[in-house]
Amino acid sequence: MQVNFSDTWSNLKTKVVEALLECVTPGIIVKTDVINSLEEPPDKSFGDLASTLPFTLAKKLKKPPLKIAQEIVSELKKIDQVKKIKILGNGYINFFIDYPKYSKETLNLVLSLLEKYGNANFFEGKKVIIEYPAVNPSKPWHIGHARNAILGDTMSRILNAVGFNNVLRIDYINDLGLQIAQLYFILKQKEKWNYTGKYDHFLGKAYVKAVKQIEGNKQKEEEVREILKLMEEGDNETSEKIKKIAFKCVRAQYETAYRLNIFHDLIVWESDIVHSGLFKKALERMLECEHIERLESGAIIAKIDIFDEFKEMKEPYKVLVRPDGTATYLAADIAFQMWKFGKIEDVLRYRILEQNENTLWTTSQEGKEKKFNGADYVINVIGAEQAFPQRLMYLSLKLMGFEKEYKNSYHLAYEHVWLPETKFRGREGTWIGYTTDDMINEAIERARLEVEKKNPNLDLDTKIQISEAVGIGAIRYSMIKSAPEKKITFRWDEVLDFNGDAAPYIQYAHARSCRILEKSKLDPLEIIKDANFELIKTENEKDLVLLISKFPSLVLNIIKRMKQTPWGTKIDINLLPAYAYKLATAFNQFYTNCPVLSSEEEIKIMRVILVKATQQTLNNVLNLMGITALERM
Repeated sequence: MQVNFSDTWSNLKTKVVEALLECVTPGIIVKTDVINSLEEPPDKSFGDLASTLPFTLAKKLKKPPLKIAQEIVSELKKIDQVKKIKILGNGYINFFIDYPKYSKETLNLVLSLLEKYGNANFFEGKKVIIEYPAVNPSKPWHIGHARNAILGDTMSRILNAVGFNNVLRIDYINDLGLQIAQLYFILKQKEKWNYTGKYDHFLGKAYVKAVKQIEGNKQKEEEVREILKLMEEGDNETSEKIKKIAFKCVRAQYETAYRLNIFHDLIVWESDIVHSGLFKKALERMLECEHIERLESGAIIAKIDIFDEFKEMKEPYKVLVRPDGTATYLAADIAFQMWKFGKIEDVLRYRILEQNENTLWTTSQEGKEKKFNGADYVINVIGAEQAFPQRLMYLSLKLMGFEKEYKNSYHLAYEHVWLPETKFRGREGTWIGYTTDDMINEAIERARLEVEKKNPNLDLDTKIQISEAVGIGAIRYSMIKSAPEKKITFRWDEVLDFNGDAAPYIQYAHARSCRILEKSKLDPLEIIKDANFELIKTENEKDLVLLISKFPSLVLNIIKRMKQTPWGTKIDINLLPAYAYKLATAFNQFYTNCPVLSSEEEIKIMRVILVKATQQTLNNVLNLMGITALERM
C-alpha cells in the first residue's frame, strides 16, 4: 500500500536526511542515526532545523565535530525549500527554511485538503477496538469517569484520522458485579420508588444507603450473595429485573456522554458473555496451552514463571478459575481480549439499542449475528491502578502463543482527577454534587456569564449555544491537557481560562479568524492562485506557517509512537491540546503585529490566505479533541 501522507514538515526533514546521507561514506552510519540527529533549535535565530550528526560521527572518525561539520556542509547539495545552511557552536549544522517556497506548498496543501488536512492513510485496512469507560451500572459518572471517556473518545477520533478503516468504540458493562447486587438488595425493598432527576443519580444514592445497611450484617450479606448467585445463573426473575435496572442506568449515563460529544458503537454486557457460552469457549482455548492447567481441586491456574519478572515469586501462578467454578476477573479479561482479537468463535448476538448521530448496538440474548470483533489492535482505557492486572492479561495472550495480539494490546492508563475540596468514594457518596452532570451544568453556567460579559448584545439562543460549546469544550480540554499518567486537580479558574491554556482561548482564536475572513469578503480558495508568497516576511507569519506545517506529523506520531511500559502505554495524547494552544497563541501574536484588513492589497491577500489556513487547522485540531469550533463568541 502506498502511504498517502501530505506533510511539508516531514517532507523537508526527509530531504535534509537524504542530503546529509549523501555526504557520509556508506557503512559508517545508518539512516536512523541521521534521522535521530535532527532537532529544532531552541532559538529561531539558530535556524528552523538542526543536525547533531557531526557529534555522532566524531567518535567514529576520530575528528572534532566542527571539522566534520565543515566537511559535510562543503559537500551538501542545494536542498529544496532550504534558504541557507550555517555551522553554529562547535559542530551543529543549522538549516534555515526558504519561507516563500515553504509557505506556498504548505498553504496550498491546507486549502486543498480543508477538513481532511492532518489526515493520513497510514493504518488503512486495519481495525482497532477501543474500550471506554466501563462504568458500573449503579451510579452516575463522576469527573474521573469523564476523563476515561474523553480520553477514549479523543483517541478514537485520532485513530480515524490516521487511517484506521474501522474504529470500534465499545463499552463493557459489568452487570454481574457486587455493586449491582447490593443495589438490588435495597431496591427490592419497595415495589415502586418515587424519584426525581436522572435515574443514574437515584441509583447512586440508593447504593450508598445499601452499603450502610449491608456492611457488618451477616444476614444481609448472605442475601446479597444469593442475589449474586441468581445473577450469574441467569434466566430467572431476579436476573431479568437487574438487567432492566442496568439498562435504564446506562441509558441515563449515556445522556451525560452525549452532552460531552461522546459516542459508542457497541455495548457489551458481562451477563451476555457469561450466559452465551463465550467464556466457556475461551476457557477451552486457554486449556490447550501447556502453561495453563486444571488442578485436582478443580481450580485452573496460569503458570507465569515462564516470564523472568515472575520467577522469584513464591507462588508464580495466577488463578483463573476458583475451585468452586467461578471465574476470576483476570480470566474474564483474557476471554474478552481473545474475543476482541477474534481468537474464539463469536457466539454473542446483537441488536440495535438506539440511533442518533450514531448507531449504538448492544449484545443481546435474542439478537442476530454480526461481525464486531477481529481487531488488529486493541486499546483499553483503564485506570493506572489496573496496570498489573492488565499486564498479566496481555502476558497471558503471549503465554498462549498469541504473540502479535500481545504486541498489539495497549493499556491507556490514566490517573485520577481530584477536586481541591474532595475525593471521590462511590460507597460513601462523596461524589454527590460532583457528578459529571453537575460539572457540565456549572461549566455551562460559568461560560454563560463570560459570554454575557463579552457579548451582551447576542440573542438568547446564540448565547445558550455558545455557552454550551464553551463549557463542554472546557471540560474536554482539561481532561486531555495533562499526560494521561499524571493526576489532575480540577480548578475552575484554569478550566475556563479565556486568556490561557484552556479550550475557550482556542475557540476564541478560531472565532476571531472566522470574523477576519468574513470581513475580508475574499475567497481564499480563489485568491491563492495569484498570491505572492514572497510577501511572507515577518517572524509572526513564518511562525504560523511553520506551526501549521507540523500538524499532520504531530497527529500521526501520537499513534505511531505509542509505547508499552510496565505501568501502561505511553500515549502522548496531550500533545494535541499543547499544539492547539501554541497555534492559537501564534495566531493572536500575528493578529496583534500584522494587520490584515488594513494592509495594502497584495499583503492583505497573502495574510487572508494565512488566516484561512490557521482557521482550518484550528478547526481540525478542535474537532479531533471533540470541541466545537465556534465562529463567534
